Amino acid sequence: MKSSCLFYILASTIIIVQSCQPAKRVEEPLDTVPPIDHTAIDTPVLPDSVSSAQRRLITMAFIRKAALGSMLELELAKLAQEKARDFEVKEFGKLMVQDHSKIIAAMEVLAKEKGFKLPAALPEKDTRQVQNLKKMVFDRFENVYMKETSDYHKEYIKRYKEAAKSPDVTLANFALKFLPVLEMHRERAQEVRAHLKIEADKSLLPLLP
Repeated sequence: MKSSCLFYILASTIIIVQSCQPAKRVEEPLDTVPPIDHTAIDTPVLPDSVSSAQRRLITMAFIRKAALGSMLELELAKLAQEKARDFEVKEFGKLMVQDHSKIIAAMEVLAKEKGFKLPAALPEKDTRQVQNLKKMVFDRFENVYMKETSDYHKEYIKRYKEAAKSPDVTLANFALKFLPVLEMHRERAQEVRAHLKIEADKSLLPLLP
C-alpha cells in the first residue's frame, strides 16, 4: 500500500515539473515572413477636401504674388515715363503700363471667379523701393530700373511656368496666356540694358579733333 502511494506521488511530481517548463520556440524561416507594407503606415490617405483646400491655397498664393508683381511694375513704369530721358527706357515704361494693366484686369476676373480679392496696395518694402528710385538722378534711375525689372521678370516667368502646370484649368490657361508676354518683356528689358551700356560707353570716348 505504501509502495503504491509513493508511485502516485512520484508520477504526479514529474507531470507538474514538465508542465512548468517553457515550450520550445519554433523558428520560422525569414523568407516565409511577409514584408511590412510601410506605405500603408507612413502615407495616410488624405480626404478629397484636404487636397481641394491645398489647391485653393496654391491658387490664392499665385494670384496674390502675381498681382503684387504687376502692381509694382505699373508703379515703376509710370516713374520711368516721368524720370527717364532715354527714349528706349521711356518706350519700355509705356509698354509695361499697357501690358501689366491688362494682366491686372484679367487677374481681377480670375480672382473674382475663385472668390479672392486682389491686394489693395503694395507692401511697405515695395513702396520704399519706388520712393528710393524717385530720388535717383535720371541716368542712375534708368540703369537701376532696367536691371530690376529684368530680374523681376525672371521671377515672374518662373512663377507663371509653375502655374501653367496647375490642375486648375482656369489658372493654367491664365498663366499660359500671359507667359509669352512676360518672356517678351524680359527679352526687351535685356535689349534696353544693352542699349544703355552702349550709350554709356560712347560718352566715355575721348573727344576727337
